[in-house]
Amino acid sequence: MVTIPQPSTFQTPSLHCASRSRKSRKQKQLEQRHKQLHQNRNRTALSFPSSFPTPLLINHKPHTQTKLQALDNVVKDLEYSIGKGIKIDTQIFSSLLETCYQLNAIGHGIRIHQLIPNTLLRKNTGIASKLVRLYASCGHMDEAHKLFDEMANRDESAFAWNSVIAGYTELGLYEDAIALYFQMEEEGVEPDQFTFPRVLKAFGGLGLIQVGEAVHRDLVRLGFANNGYALNALVDMYAKCGDIVKARRIFDNIACKVSVSWNSMLTGYVRHGLLVEALHTFRRMLQDGVELDSLAISSILANVSSPQLGIQIHGWIIRRGMEWDLSIANSLIFMYSSNGKLDQARWLFDHMPERDVVSWNSIISAHCKDPEVLSYFERMEKDVVLPDNITFVSILSACLIWVWWRMGKNSFH
Repeated sequence: MVTIPQPSTFQTPSLHCASRSRKSRKQKQLEQRHKQLHQNRNRTALSFPSSFPTPLLINHKPHTQTKLQALDNVVKDLEYSIGKGIKIDTQIFSSLLETCYQLNAIGHGIRIHQLIPNTLLRKNTGIASKLVRLYASCGHMDEAHKLFDEMANRDESAFAWNSVIAGYTELGLYEDAIALYFQMEEEGVEPDQFTFPRVLKAFGGLGLIQVGEAVHRDLVRLGFANNGYALNALVDMYAKCGDIVKARRIFDNIACKVSVSWNSMLTGYVRHGLLVEALHTFRRMLQDGVELDSLAISSILANVSSPQLGIQIHGWIIRRGMEWDLSIANSLIFMYSSNGKLDQARWLFDHMPERDVVSWNSIISAHCKDPEVLSYFERMEKDVVLPDNITFVSILSACLIWVWWRMGKNSFH
């Protein structure tokens, strides 16, 4: 009888243990790889050691330049380059003069002017025109007109003419502005849309309505009858010359009214004492959300006879955040003092962030019957504000009032 041996079973547990140990090692390796992958996902693609700030840069602030400082550096480089004999492109001069005009940098403009060859100025109308505009816009009319007279081809466009006319108009030299306009016509230079507003302002300033009407016909003939700039200037001109009816007719024909249109009409009504029409226009402006300029508000306040209405307007001004505009604050002082409310006038004056001679004249004239008038004059001198004719008239009036008061008082004793 053959006996078939049975497979021993004692090896089975060792095989199971070996397979388990291999599985556990693989599982640990997999877990480690998974952990590494998870850590790598949380890192950036490029990993660097953490850095420490350099001691010299801890409190470093970037150096910033103002536009004027940057312009000054460019002009210095230009002066240095020309001193070394380097030829400068004409476009550089033109761009720098434009920058000077935008920044109102007349000092830098004069330095650039000194670097431009005279031959270039005479033959290059663009550069000469920009230089004329810069001088005129800064009030240097002698230099502007001298350059203008030296221009060879100034009849090419109205640009240089407009600049000089505008310069004279802004300085109140209306006769000079008008004379240049007529010279412009004589030399055959055609006005453009920017010529008429400037010259019409001059006619309005002098009250020359007949000549202004002739210019009105010119602008219609040249096709500017519907030009917004020209129409607004016509409203202002007719209103200043006293023809408020014609000013209103033109105002009503303006298709797209802007704040300039409304302000011109409003100040025209106020100037001629038409307060009912002025207040109606004022209410319409508020309803339509039109912005009033300081000149229009000051004109209204200067002519308000009702204290209640003045207080309402003052409240509106405060809500608009305009109470400390210099022109408006001066008008408020005048308005309150004219209505006998000296306490409000004093409070406004004492809290003004800045004052000019008009502010001092307003508060001094408000106290012409009050002993404090001389104390305000002393404060004015301490603030180094130069008195003008109105100041001295107010002081002399106050002194006369007090002399008469003392004489009247002594006559009863």
